[in-house]
Amino acid sequence: MNLENLIEKIRSDSKNLILAAILCAAVVYIDVAFIMKAQLGGIRSVSEKIVKINQEITSVSVELSRMKKAGSEKSAKPKVLIQEGQIPSLLQDIYAAANSLRISIVQIKPSKEEDQKKGSKAKGAASPIKLIPVKISLEIDGNYHAFGAFINALEAQEKFMSVEELKIVQNPVNYLQQKAHLTLRTYVKK
Repeated sequence: MNLENLIEKIRSDSKNLILAAILCAAVVYIDVAFIMKAQLGGIRSVSEKIVKINQEITSVSVELSRMKKAGSEKSAKPKVLIQEGQIPSLLQDIYAAANSLRISIVQIKPSKEEDQKKGSKAKGAASPIKLIPVKISLEIDGNYHAFGAFINALEAQEKFMSVEELKIVQNPVNYLQQKAHLTLRTYVKK
C-alpha cells in the first residue's frame, strides 16, 4: 500500500507539474507576445528621442563655444577711429561688405554733423583730439537676412561705426526683396 500510494502521488504530482509548466508557458507567451512587445516599442521610441536630444545638446554646446569664442575675439579687438581723409576708404569698405552679401547700394551720403554748441567751450581741460561726428545715410536693396548679415559685418569691422537708424519696407516690385534706409554713425579725427 505504501508503494502504491507513493506511485499514485507521483502521478498526481507530475500531472500538477505538467499543468503548472503549461500554465507558466502560456503566461510567458502572453507576456512576450503582448506586454513585452509594447514595452520594447516604447523603449525604442524613447531611445530615438534620447539620441535626438543628445545631438541637439551637442550642437547647442558647439554653438555656445563658438559664440563665446566670437565674443572674446570681439572684445580683444579695439575699435579704431579714422582720420577725416579716410572717409572714402570707409565708404569703400561699406560697398565691399554690401557686395559680398548681394546687397545693392542705391544711394550713400556721408555728412559731417556740425557741433550744435559751436563757439561754446566745455569746462575743464580741452581734449587734445578733436572728433567730428559723421552720419552716413544708405538706401539699400536686398533681402531681410542679408540686411542682418550686412549690419553685423559693418559693426564687426575694426573701424568704429554703429547703426543709428534702420527702416525696412517691402519692395513693391519683388516681394522677396526689401528696401532699407540705414543710418550709420562714426567719428573721425580732425
